[in-house]
Amino acid sequence: MGGFTEEDLRQVVATYEATRTAALEQRDASLRAFHAAGWRPVDLQRVTGYSRETIRQALNPQAREDINRGRRATRAQRSQRDRRRADGPSPPAEPPDPGRRPGHPDADDRTPA
Repeated sequence: MGGFTEEDLRQVVATYEATRTAALEQRDASLRAFHAAGWRPVDLQRVTGYSRETIRQALNPQAREDINRGRRATRAQRSQRDRRRADGPSPPAEPPDPGRRPGHPDADDRTPA
């Protein structure tokens, strides 16, 4: 495939993930330092343009871990549900007998009147 291997692609992704994780940790540590120095979360939000949730997660790394754990669990549940659906639809229910009226006293009597 053009001189590239699957291992080359895996290495690109691994490098990206490592760089992204390191940058996120550095940013969060800096935001925590500003917060420790007296900056309020609302001020961090205003200056950085980050959402309230992003600031909350940066100041509380456990919150991010909890949210990510929940997302992974939800994604796994959806994946399992989708796999069950992909196995094929359930067989359709038997169509109702047009000559029978359920609940009618004469439902089993099919003799013409």
